[in-house]
Amino acid sequence: MEQGFYMLNKKTASILDCFKIKNIVDLYNNSNLDSFYNVNIPILSYLFLKKCYYILRGNRILGIVFIDSKVKNIYYIPKVMYRVMPLETITNFLYSNFNISGYTMHINYIKKQYINKNIIMPAEIKENIKFMHIKTYKDKKYSLKENEQIRKINIFGNEEIRVCLQNKIFEYKNIKGRINLTINDILSEESSPYFLKDYCFLLEKNNNSCGYAQIILIENNFFLVNFGIVPEERGRGLGNSFLNEIINICFQNKIEDLYLTVDNSNKSAIKLYTTAGFKEKYNTVTVKYN
Repeated sequence: MEQGFYMLNKKTASILDCFKIKNIVDLYNNSNLDSFYNVNIPILSYLFLKKCYYILRGNRILGIVFIDSKVKNIYYIPKVMYRVMPLETITNFLYSNFNISGYTMHINYIKKQYINKNIIMPAEIKENIKFMHIKTYKDKKYSLKENEQIRKINIFGNEEIRVCLQNKIFEYKNIKGRINLTINDILSEESSPYFLKDYCFLLEKNNNSCGYAQIILIENNFFLVNFGIVPEERGRGLGNSFLNEIINICFQNKIEDLYLTVDNSNKSAIKLYTTAGFKEKYNTVTVKYN
């Protein structure tokens, strides 16, 4: 077990600590995190219920823990975003000091070496997602060949095309806990407020569809989602060219900032996005206690 775990202690926060805790949460929300990922916690409610705790090393505050017993969620807010404790430290400490079997915890972090998979934890990592951002630009470093083209697809009435292509790209049957995309899923997405009908793109090679991508709008921020190339066309530079063209299209349409999320286990995708100029903003990990 990680040695720093033994040096920690907890203290139940009181209603008199409201402003101090609010300042820590505000500092966290302002520390290089975009506003649409801010933590919005009803601090007073947690204080009244005595479900808000300081995590201390000696007398020094390292962070705040909020425990929601109704939905079995735990929120850990570090006092300083750039000094988040290793996951195994906070996970083991909370498990030893609270009755949280079956609870889910969410933590944002920036440090690359934050998770040590060699240390046994009383929790399972359910999700470990990287958030990335780029300032769009016009560049032809990776250009499509003559037999390759991108075209906007009128998704309405062509849902079946996207279902077949996306299921082939992402191979949902091979992903634990995932099922194939259906036409009903697409129809539901088309009616959602974040869907942009003019930003659905097909990549074609020799008139055959081999890639898909779309841009959606969340809290006035543009996200690249569902980007991918069919398995048989990977490793030939199409991903670089396709991504480069998408960034160009965003630039031409005055979309200056583009975001995306990617699983931290998907090293090839992270390498592709990094090569294109995307930078890590931060990561978020979700763990489920046994």
